[in-house]
Amino acid sequence: MTDLLVNVTNQTFIPNPAALQNWSQELFSDLVERIKLG
Repeated sequence: MTDLLVNVTNQTFIPNPAALQNWSQELFSDLVERIKLG
């Protein structure tokens, strides 16, 4: 049970760099759009 929990936790909190970069870009784009709209 503990091993399974650790496995899930690692997958959740240590995403691969490509996915993290993609997510950051989407978040940044959304933020820029909100700023433009005021």
